[in-house]
Amino acid sequence: MIQRKQSLWLFIAADELLAILSRECERVNALKVCKVEYSLNDTGFKLSNTIKNFILRIIQEFMQNSLKHADCKNICLFFNYSDKGLTISASDDGSGFDVNRYIGEDKKGIGLLNMKKRAELIGADFSIRSSKNAGTVLQLFIPLNKLYA
Repeated sequence: MIQRKQSLWLFIAADELLAILSRECERVNALKVCKVEYSLNDTGFKLSNTIKNFILRIIQEFMQNSLKHADCKNICLFFNYSDKGLTISASDDGSGFDVNRYIGEDKKGIGLLNMKKRAELIGADFSIRSSKNAGTVLQLFIPLNKLYA
């Protein structure tokens, strides 16, 4: 297990976020369950390995939840880098759910709570919106001063 974590860390350290996410999207697309599309407005920014790792984990959890629970046909990822920071939007067209039931007081959604906690650890603003039969939208904003921590 430690060897796997070390090799994953080296993989993240050696590559840029876009390349890592591109491979992740290709992996999900190969399942032929739903289509994943992504876009990035600027490929020139570099992130710390910690930030890349946390973003990757959040996006992976979102996609796994979309595949496992939402019966979606499409997942869209959008990355917008600006002079204020990095905004990440992830959405699906799945069945949706009651957000409060899973990250509210009942705390039944461990994966959702992990995404929120990871966002907090890197100083990102985290929000998730969903409603029955209307899909889910995840928003992350990482301020510029936190991107390279």
